Amino acid sequence: SLGLTREFNEKVSKAFDLWLENQQVQNTYQLLVGEAWLEAFQALMKKLVDMAQKGETITDQRHLLRIWVEVADEVFIELFHSEAYATAQSAYVNSNMTLRRQQRALLEVWLRQNDMPTRTDLDEAHHQIYELRKEVRALKKSVAARAEQVAPATPAVNAKTPAKPAAKRR
Repeated sequence: SLGLTREFNEKVSKAFDLWLENQQVQNTYQLLVGEAWLEAFQALMKKLVDMAQKGETITDQRHLLRIWVEVADEVFIELFHSEAYATAQSAYVNSNMTLRRQQRALLEVWLRQNDMPTRTDLDEAHHQIYELRKEVRALKKSVAARAEQVAPATPAVNAKTPAKPAAKRR
């Protein structure tokens, strides 16, 4: 593209491509986790049927919750230690970070085009403020050290010096 908005249009196009990729990676991740939820629910149903066949009953909600957590933990621990999950999660995190960086770059261009301060401008201003604060601290420390050096060199004024008598009026 050409013209004043060329850079912005390129960044928008790239951001959209990254967003589409991110949606695909997110769907893969959610499908993997969703299947684990289904598997956990099926395992819970199987456990409840087995308990019923043995004549065991659920005593209260806490008992049911304890069984659900026990069954779901087994399924999710197996999932979280799998290579498929590590790959999906890694792809998801990397895709999110790449998209986020592109969104930030897009925002920088838009803000610059609209004469507004960018994140880069703010980061630079904060860095300068930090450096100035360090300088002020060092100067204060230096002034205090000089004051201590000068203080012993000046003679102490006696606080109990008698006041001069007032001049007589004629």
